[in-house]
Amino acid sequence: YYVTDIAAGQDSSIWLATNKGLMHFASGTWSVWNTENSAIATDYLTEVDSEPAGVWVRSGFGVQHFNGEVFDQTFDATNSPIRPALISGMDVAPNGTLFVAMTSGVVAGLPDCWSCKGGLIEYSNGVFTRYDDTNSGLSIPNLTTVWCAGNGHVYCASVDGTLFDLFNGTWSAHFRGNYKFPSTFVTR
Repeated sequence: YYVTDIAAGQDSSIWLATNKGLMHFASGTWSVWNTENSAIATDYLTEVDSEPAGVWVRSGFGVQHFNGEVFDQTFDATNSPIRPALISGMDVAPNGTLFVAMTSGVVAGLPDCWSCKGGLIEYSNGVFTRYDDTNSGLSIPNLTTVWCAGNGHVYCASVDGTLFDLFNGTWSAHFRGNYKFPSTFVTR
């Protein structure tokens, strides 16, 4: 097994994203969900994030929610603004809201060019909200990562090193020109 990400569950258990599926360690027992025993899109997972109702996993096929028993939600280019090939990171806020950061790029087979632009996708209560340079303070939508702080702030970074902060519907930008960041490339 090759572990690509680790997350602590809400119950202090451990979740692993691996090259052979989703693994869970709780009460001294390991459980594994893969393409042979579940509806997971692929065995090769790149990220796992826990939330109150389960975990979100990311792969090259998109983002899926696992409620502890089954994969109950799957989002990709066919049913959401999420473009799997452009995902650079995801995180879940303490209230269960999912945030997905996307880079900008050209992806073969995507007919709608706006989706080639990166940005931040928010998924909450069954509704997607897409933030980019046309509708938010996210002036550079080519993102490298996203992180949800426990205090209500959602931080994301762009490829030029700008750190964006979304808090209570208001955006602010912190960039190397007005703060002393040691680098212009930020990752999680």
